[in-house]
Amino acid sequence: MTEKNADVSEQAAGGAEEAASPVDAASKPTEQALEKVEDFPTQLAAAKKDYDQASEELRNLTSAHNTLVEQKKTELSRVVSAHNQSVKELENKFKELQDSYSGEVASAGPVVLYHNRLRVGKNLYGLLPDLKVEVNSSGTIYATSDVSGGGMSLGGAIVGGAVAGPAGAVVAGRKPVKSETTTHDDRHLYFTVSSSEGGESIELDPSLEQQARNLAAKVPACVAAQDKLEKEVAPKIYDTKELLEKTKADVADVNAAQQALDEATSNTAELDQAKSRADKTLAAYQALLEKDPERVARKKSRQRAAGIALLVLAAFVVLMGWGTVFEYPSAANCIVIGLLAFVLVFIGLVKLDDGKKKPAQNSDVDSGKEAAEA
Repeated sequence: MTEKNADVSEQAAGGAEEAASPVDAASKPTEQALEKVEDFPTQLAAAKKDYDQASEELRNLTSAHNTLVEQKKTELSRVVSAHNQSVKELENKFKELQDSYSGEVASAGPVVLYHNRLRVGKNLYGLLPDLKVEVNSSGTIYATSDVSGGGMSLGGAIVGGAVAGPAGAVVAGRKPVKSETTTHDDRHLYFTVSSSEGGESIELDPSLEQQARNLAAKVPACVAAQDKLEKEVAPKIYDTKELLEKTKADVADVNAAQQALDEATSNTAELDQAKSRADKTLAAYQALLEKDPERVARKKSRQRAAGIALLVLAAFVVLMGWGTVFEYPSAANCIVIGLLAFVLVFIGLVKLDDGKKKPAQNSDVDSGKEAAEA
C-alpha cells in the first residue's frame, strides 16, 4: 500500500511538472519582451555614449594632427629663415669685400679713383708704383664795368633855360650816367696722369678743382695699399664667393623640414579611422533614435494632424468651390476645383494612413509592450 501511494505521488508530481511547464513556456516570451522594452533606453544611452566617445576621440586626434602640422610648418619657416639669413650675411660680406677691393674712393667729373684702378675718361690705369697724377689750373675770375652817359643834352638845356634860366639849362641838359658790370672767367683746370702704362691730360670743369685735388691726394695711399689688397682681400673675396655659392646650394635642412611637413600633413590614417568610427556610431545612434517609441508616437501624431488638416482644407475648398461654380458655371472651374479637392483628400488620407501604421522596426518593442500588458 505504501509503494502504491508512492507511485501515485510520483505520477501526481510528474503531472504537476507537466502542467506547470506550459505556463513557464508561456512566461518566457513575456519576460523576453519585457527585457526588450526595458533594454531600449539602455541601448539608446549606450549608443549615445559610444558616439560621444568616438566624437571625443576624433576631436582629440584632429587637434593633435593640426598641432603637429603647425609645429612642422613653424620648423620649416625657421629653417628657411635661417638659410636665407645665412645667405644674406654672406652676400653682405661679399659686397663689403668687393667694395674694399674695387669700390670707388673719390671722383671729379670723368676722373674716378677706385681702390685698385684709376679711370680717366674711357681709359683705365692700374695703381702701379710709378703712377703719377697732377692737377694744374690757370686763369682767374675778374669783372669789368662799362660806364656810359653823363654828357650834355641840347634839347634839355634849352627847355631848362627857358624855365629856370642858366642854372636850369645846366641841370636839365645833363645826360644820366649808366654802368654795366660783366664777369669774366678764363680759368682752366687740367688733370694729368702718367705711368708705365701710358699717360694723358684731360681738361676738367674749373668748378671741380677741389674734388680733383682731393682725388689726387688719395692716389698715393691707394697705390701703397695694392700689395695688401692682393694678398689679403682678394683671397677673402674668392673664399667668400665660394662659401656663398655652397650655402645657396645647401638646402638639405630645408628639404628635410619640408618632407617632415608633407608626411605630417598626409599621415591621416588614424584620423580617418577615428572619423569612420564616429560616422558609424552616429549612424547607429540615429537609427535607434528612429526606433524610439516616443519619437515615433510624436511623428505619427503630427502625420495624423496633418492628414486631418488637409481633409478639412479639402472640405473648405469644395464648399467654396461650389459657390464659385454656381456663380460662374464653367467646365474649367469644375475641373480645377475637383482636382484640387482630390489632391488634398488623397494627401490627407495618405498622412492619416501613415499615422496609423506601425513601423517594422518597432515590432519587437510593440510586441514586448503587448506581452507585458497581457
